[in-house]
Amino acid sequence: MLKRMNGKRIWIKSSEGDLIDAILISGAKNLSQVLVICFEGNAGFYEIGVMNSPAQLGYTTLGFNVPGFGESSGLPYAKNTISAADAVMQYAQQVLGYQTENIVLFGWSIGGFPAAWLAANYPNLKAVVLDATFDDLLPLAQFRMPTVVSHVVEYAIRAYMNLRIDKMISRYNGPLLLIRRLQEEILITATDEQPENFRRATNRMNWLLKSVIQSRHPQLIRGLESQVDRWLDMTPTERLIHSGTSLHEESQRRKFLFEACSHYLVDFDANHVTPLDPGFFNIPEHPHNF
Repeated sequence: MLKRMNGKRIWIKSSEGDLIDAILISGAKNLSQVLVICFEGNAGFYEIGVMNSPAQLGYTTLGFNVPGFGESSGLPYAKNTISAADAVMQYAQQVLGYQTENIVLFGWSIGGFPAAWLAANYPNLKAVVLDATFDDLLPLAQFRMPTVVSHVVEYAIRAYMNLRIDKMISRYNGPLLLIRRLQEEILITATDEQPENFRRATNRMNWLLKSVIQSRHPQLIRGLESQVDRWLDMTPTERLIHSGTSLHEESQRRKFLFEACSHYLVDFDANHVTPLDPGFFNIPEHPHNF
């Protein structure tokens, strides 16, 4: 990356005392005013991770390895990860000179957690893009553990790894894009033997979308939460058919609800670890009144 992409290696010390291994890729001149900070998933590294998608589009990108990964020191506990993310954010502002309004956060998988935390604490961001992430870690953890230890799992998650991305992103009201993977195999609570449509219906990104709409447009989703599930199950053609106008008040509200779903979420037909097609990395605009 240093040779091929003219990258610059950076070392940043966090408030937890961890030394964070980071890299800066300069973008095209016409896009240099925007900085995309990238957040990798579990066992993800900036060397092979998500920053390649915005970098290919010409954006200046800043990636880092969380504590315990790559050359970053420390351990990847939640507080260490947050501290590292905040240190990277402050470096972007104080050393690189980027205003918050010109910074985009791009989180993939569990990288959505530090991205959402920063969004909650830096509300004037240009935008946030969350790819293949979840609302709450607990349902995923309980699904993969025996039922007999469900209470133990709940205690452990809530006490030590309480990753509530939905709660944090609800504190951010700026431009937001969610990317759902149609072949998701990690963030679901269904087995391989179950039908594809059921597996897709258990994708925790679905709950994150509903949480976002509930937080931002409660008047739209009130009493119509099942319609969001319906929209999530539609094909692109079916969504287009239901985008027409209607004079009936309930139908009109459902139309606006579907418009909100389309505004916040796009589907990417791939599994969890497939590199994001750069064409799906779009910096969202401010939400309008639906």
